[in-house]
Parts: sequence; C-alpha cells; structure tokens
Amino acid sequence: FCTKIAPAIVCGNCCICKPSELSPTTAYIMGKIFQKIGLPPGVVNIVHGYGPSAGEPIVSAKEVRAISFTGGSLTGSRISSIAAPKLKKL
Repeated sequence: FCTKIAPAIVCGNCCICKPSELSPTTAYIMGKIFQKIGLPPGVVNIVHGYGPSAGEPIVSAKEVRAISFTGGSLTGSRISSIAAPKLKKL
C-alpha cells in the first residue's frame, strides 16, 4: 500500500486507492494517519467497496491515466481488458 503511494506523492501525483474488500483495515488506518499528519485533502483518496462497483469506475475513468494493481490474476485480467484499449499505463 504505502510503497506505491509514497513514490506517487513524492513525484507530485494524487492517488486513488481501492483496497481489497477482504482486508480494508490497513488502508483505513493509513487514511487516518494521512489526515493526522496534515496531508492536504484529495492527495490520497481511499475508496472502499467491491471491485465491480468501486474498482471498475476508477479503472474506467478517463481522468485516471495510470493504474497500479496488486492482486489476483482474474482481477488483473479484468483491469487489463478495461485499461488496455484506452492506452492507460498498467
């Protein structure tokens, strides 16, 4: 989680993170830590929910130019099938 967010922030990017619905606690706690240290709102956005209803809209959004994914091969295939035709960085 943090090994992907920290480099993105250092490079001046904002992040939308959708943690696994099976283990969302770490992302929730990190969101609280980001607030506590004074990270400006909108720099790290954490979206909780299931892949089809929460993840797919993120991957499909035209404003999202790059996607970093950690997880299972079925989900990775789905993300690739959505992102590749739009020439998004994976």
